[in-house]
Amino acid sequence: MGCFTSKRMVEVWLPLLSILGVSLAALAQEDPQGFRTIDCGIPDGQSYVDKDIKLTYISDWQFVESGKTFVIPKDNVKDKNLGQRYLTLRSFPTGTRNCYTIKDLAPGEKYLIRASFLYGNYDGNYDANSPLAFDLYLDYNLWQTMRIYSDYISYRAEAVTIIPSGILWVCLVNTGKGIPFINALEVRQLKSSMYPAVNASVSLVSQDRCYNLGADQRMRYPDDPYDRIWWPLSDPKWTKTSTSLDIAGDAGGLFEIPSAVLRTAVIPSDAVSSRIDFLMAVNGDKENFVALYFAEFNETQSRTFDVFLNDQILYKNYTPPRLRLDYVYSTASVNMVDNYTVSLIKALNSSLPPILNAMEVYKVMRVYDLPTSNQDVDGIMGIKEQYKVKRNWMGDPCAPQSPVWDGLNCTYTTSDYARIVTL
Repeated sequence: MGCFTSKRMVEVWLPLLSILGVSLAALAQEDPQGFRTIDCGIPDGQSYVDKDIKLTYISDWQFVESGKTFVIPKDNVKDKNLGQRYLTLRSFPTGTRNCYTIKDLAPGEKYLIRASFLYGNYDGNYDANSPLAFDLYLDYNLWQTMRIYSDYISYRAEAVTIIPSGILWVCLVNTGKGIPFINALEVRQLKSSMYPAVNASVSLVSQDRCYNLGADQRMRYPDDPYDRIWWPLSDPKWTKTSTSLDIAGDAGGLFEIPSAVLRTAVIPSDAVSSRIDFLMAVNGDKENFVALYFAEFNETQSRTFDVFLNDQILYKNYTPPRLRLDYVYSTASVNMVDNYTVSLIKALNSSLPPILNAMEVYKVMRVYDLPTSNQDVDGIMGIKEQYKVKRNWMGDPCAPQSPVWDGLNCTYTTSDYARIVTL
């Protein structure tokens, strides 16, 4: 079974008035510990409760030192069901690197980080023939190149990562292809046992690749206590199936997929079909992580199938447990060239065809640059605060190596961290 294993083996609008100054935070229950929910662009000190997820979005002013804020013209937002966080943004017309700094996170713990983007032609400069592009960094690592091909489609970048020092930097880097901008930034603490592929040198990056098979609509918090976004996915070759019964999860386990996600699934549409095939392009992302989630609904008949990835057997004679979460997942990155095909093929002795409830696909982000030593970070931050330095000093001082902070020289002679040598 190679590098795979299974569990058993181991927003209609809110009134624009609320954006411009009326706080709705008093209506909210206390947000979960380890959550930071930031709307980029609303006035300093303002907040509101999202009507769908019931979490409180706060202003980004305490997390960033640069940029200009804008309200997207209402007529430029084509999808009226987008959340309020998409109605404002912060752009960064000056400086190569501009960063958000989020402090007081749990050192060494895992977090889901999500950044959201909607251009909305806020500046009147949208050019369909020249797509906007800029780099997004998670701490000192290139997270994703954001390519904005449309002025009315929303985009997201998501990552599961470990925060080594308890301070998170999210940086937008101007690469000469337009002014970087951001609409929202969300931070969700996960349990340390979740997503075992994530460690100090590996993060997982996703973009719209959490799929809820058989569902009719998107699902996130509070149905998912970690606020993962589960997107519905359908295919003419699949038939939806569901149950009203609760599905037992794996509390304290590796993925903790919510029961609401597992209550729907797909099976082959053709009564005589013996397989489910799922094809996806990897867009040049060579290393990927795949997790497949299963739960059986049928009480009387047996279901057994083989799990393949690009014709490689991952699990033979797999039988999902009734009304209980189980999974098959990669314990090491899967190297792919252009695309992958996940295939579930009915076993000869099975009474029922294959079933698939949900799946996640992530690309692997490896840590290559060295972070600045915590001692030097504390020292230079103290200098910045003491002397009210107004230079573009944001993010990790020495990483990535281009660009480092203005006026600093760093050395990378150790194997663990970079050091500031002159100022």
